[in-house]
Amino acid sequence: MSKGLGMNFLVIGSGNISKRHVQNLKQLYPLSKITLVKRNLGEKEGFESVDKIVTSIEEAMTQDFSAAIVASPAPFHIDHSLKLLKRNTPLIIEKPLSFSLKEGLDFSQKIKFVNAPILLGYSFRFNEVANYLFNYSKNKSIESIKIVMRSNLKDWRPGVDYRESVSAQKKLGGGVLLELSHAIDLYNWFLGVPGKVECRLSRKGKLEIDVEDTADLLLDKGSIYLDMIKDKPQRFFEISFQNEVITWDMIGDKVTSSIRGEIYSPSRNSWQEMYVNELEHFFSCVDQNKKEICTVLDGVKAMAVIEACRDSSNLQKEISLKDYL
Repeated sequence: MSKGLGMNFLVIGSGNISKRHVQNLKQLYPLSKITLVKRNLGEKEGFESVDKIVTSIEEAMTQDFSAAIVASPAPFHIDHSLKLLKRNTPLIIEKPLSFSLKEGLDFSQKIKFVNAPILLGYSFRFNEVANYLFNYSKNKSIESIKIVMRSNLKDWRPGVDYRESVSAQKKLGGGVLLELSHAIDLYNWFLGVPGKVECRLSRKGKLEIDVEDTADLLLDKGSIYLDMIKDKPQRFFEISFQNEVITWDMIGDKVTSSIRGEIYSPSRNSWQEMYVNELEHFFSCVDQNKKEICTVLDGVKAMAVIEACRDSSNLQKEISLKDYL
């Protein structure tokens, strides 16, 4: 797709990720025209470059567009995607795929004969450092993985009352398990779907929310700890091999070895670049028929782990994943 070519895009959703996608679409395709679906027509901060704003998916369907990004709250992902796929629209579906595993499985059956590319927005797959680690690990035996992602929900969206955000509300697919499910996809990418999970979901902080703020997962080859109540952010990804431990400091954006010290740091900001990389990959799928790096099946696999985590926490026992996929 030519950088200067005028294209029409549809973006559904008014959150930070929608703003980022709009910014990057305009950067990659300056002559593009973007229609945005958001309920509130008055609030336009971050969307100044959008060409048209509509308030419903039905109104959006009357517009002309070549591809779409579904970044609405998780409970609406499937409905919005199915409507767009009726006209064979290439899609990026933001994470998570759905609110429940059943929705995800049903969706995967309904789209079996859809020809349009569908890319799942687990953007770590497009991160330079994550890909360095993936290639580094390819011919090695991983003994275990540890992922920690901690931050404070109050700091996620400056200027926005956190209590009104999607992340704080169960009905909109909030809660740390869905919001930070990038960590689950990261585990699945490196090791495959775990055979078992033991999880505790809890509300440990003083946030005024109706969803879990902490998720503590013990998997068959590692662990994941997520929360949105820590004042000082902490994010790292640790891979243990037989004779070496590799750690990706996600905040400092560098990789260190327990044997050799610092071994890798990107030349540019890998967090901003990964979203650009994601869009460029998506359009290579549209224009060149390349295979999607992150598929609907990957989204279903992440939802299987999420569903098993919910069941494990409710039943307070270890859960086998064999009955979930």
